[in-house]
This record gives sequence, C-alpha cells and structure tokens, in this order.
Amino acid sequence: MQIWQLREYAFLEYQEALSLQTKILEKRNRKECKNTVLLLEHPPVFTLGNRGGKEFLQLPEEKIVEKGISIISTRRGGYITYHAPGQLVIYLIVSLQEMKKGIATYIRQLEEVMIQIGEYFQVPTQRHPERPGAWIKNKKIGSVGVSVSKGITMHGLAFNVNLDLNPFSWISPCGFIDVEMTSLEKYKKEAVSMKDVRAVSKQIIANIFNISWENGI
Repeated sequence: MQIWQLREYAFLEYQEALSLQTKILEKRNRKECKNTVLLLEHPPVFTLGNRGGKEFLQLPEEKIVEKGISIISTRRGGYITYHAPGQLVIYLIVSLQEMKKGIATYIRQLEEVMIQIGEYFQVPTQRHPERPGAWIKNKKIGSVGVSVSKGITMHGLAFNVNLDLNPFSWISPCGFIDVEMTSLEKYKKEAVSMKDVRAVSKQIIANIFNISWENGI
C-alpha cells in the first residue's frame, strides 16, 4: 500500500493552486516527494480547458469580469468550467507509471470518487454513457479535467456541494450547450456540510486508490 501526502486548504486562488501544483509536479518528477493530493475550494473563477475556451461564454467577457469573476486559461483537458466556494476541488499530482494505470482507467477512478461521495449522501450519482464527469440522470454534479506530464498528473476533479449554481448559466459547461448543473444540496433540498464532504472524500480516495495518508490523515 502506497502512502500519499494530503494537503488541505480552506481557499486558494486558482493561480496560486496552479503554481503549487506545478512545484509539486517538478518535485515529483525528481522523486523528491510522494504522490500528493490537494483538497480545497476556489474563489469564483472560470477556467478554460485545452479543448475550448471563450467561445463557450454566454455573457460578454467584460460583463463577467465586472461581476468579479476571473477567466483563466489552463492546460488541463476538457472545456470551460466554473469554480467557486461550495465546490470541492481535488487536485492529484500522482505518478500513473507507479500506479501502473493508463489515463482512461485513472479518469474512471476520479469519476468513481464523485460517484461514491454521492452515494454516501444518498444521491444517485453515476457516469454518463457518452460524457465524462459525474451525473444525476441528465444533470451534472461533478467534472473531471486532467493533464499529464512525463507520466505525472495535474488537476483532477470538481464536485458541486453547496455553491451558487447561477454562474454556470453564463457558460456552456464543459462545452455542452444542453447541460444543467446541480449540486448535492440542490438535489437533497437540505443543507450539506462541506466539512462532512471533505472528510468522506478523503476516505473514499484512500479506498479507491488503495493508499494511506501520510501522518495518518
């Protein structure tokens, strides 16, 4: 059983989290650190994937900026998405070679993390037969976006817990014009604690990847 490092934050600006991932990636490539997972939330931000960007905005860019929401390009897979408080973001900087996994298997494991979080909270979360992420029937509750450099991953998943979903209407989420976003709290129609979701997610990740956390976290 491998031991991974866990770093948990309340909030990190997107660029700060990206810089942190890059530094860990460089150390991981030099084998100076263990596989590392970051758990956090972001202030409001739209991020553009390597498959599509500003063409999926449903509002003029200046209107979005006026609302205090940044628009940032990334190298992760996928299209445009939205991050904000109330959404759990999990970044994994891990070696696929050491885990002996291909990227397709790895992405399915990230989806499985979200599916099991949903199941824990009695929300029927599942895969979509044609579209990545985590879904409740035809509504999307979680997204996956990954990049790989020399066999080391960056980015990861974003799971909607109790955030304001309205800004998703200002974009075509993940490049799909017909996607409605949802969250644990919206589906359950009752309050859901982010603290509880974080705690459950750590155990689920450990189980799915068959790892333990450094320092017993």
